[in-house]
Amino acid sequence: MRFFVDTVQVRFLFNEQFGGIENFVDEWKARRSDRAQGVDPRSLKTVYKWLAEGMPKHENSFFGFFGALDADPIALMDFERSAFAKNFGRFRQAIMLAGLNVGGFRSLTRLLQPAQHWPDNHLAELYYGKTWSSRDFEHDACAAINSYVTFRLGVTNEDQRDWPRAYHISYRRKTNADGLWRPFGSIISRPSELTLVHENGAVQSAKPRASKLPVEFRTFFGPSAAEFRIASLHPFDAQLDLFDDPEVALVFAG
Repeated sequence: MRFFVDTVQVRFLFNEQFGGIENFVDEWKARRSDRAQGVDPRSLKTVYKWLAEGMPKHENSFFGFFGALDADPIALMDFERSAFAKNFGRFRQAIMLAGLNVGGFRSLTRLLQPAQHWPDNHLAELYYGKTWSSRDFEHDACAAINSYVTFRLGVTNEDQRDWPRAYHISYRRKTNADGLWRPFGSIISRPSELTLVHENGAVQSAKPRASKLPVEFRTFFGPSAAEFRIASLHPFDAQLDLFDDPEVALVFAG
């Protein structure tokens, strides 16, 4: 199993943030020399090879690249070249078994495994030099029960509105003794397209509506009290509306 990036999106970030792939490699070298942690930068030839043949399987090299690019790997995944639908069963199993036997997808399990402390700030600090941005919401099982609600998200920096971003969503039941946050999906925001990736492997796509918070999705609030957390590697605004907005196309359905 190989993890392939969408080269159009990656080259867009190379140009927007660094002025091209050559400058990215130079900045990666300078960034590494200024920090004690992280992974040694790779050559221009190696970066071209990763774009063409798939990302490295080793976690340090994998997140070293995405950390230098300041991008969430899920936001840049090429679903078709990565054969996501075909490989999802093994990927889902690996999430439950600490990343075993999934090759280039193994590093992604660090982002999506249930944990008491979620998301993994150690990973973000090590490879990105920062912590996750997150927003918490409470479902008290009073205001809304057994109904869909609507979340709306958006970037805080309008200059980066079209940059590929990923938002990961998890919940924690208040009655559960384990205290685990359980991720149940991600929303990928790219120029002119939103993609929902459900924990069951379902993938939906939609066009963003013209609004201040263009990333919109619906999810279910059940009969039990729970906390919901949305996390991204980049700052964002978030809003919860306690009603089922029929105009919102992306839905985390059972």
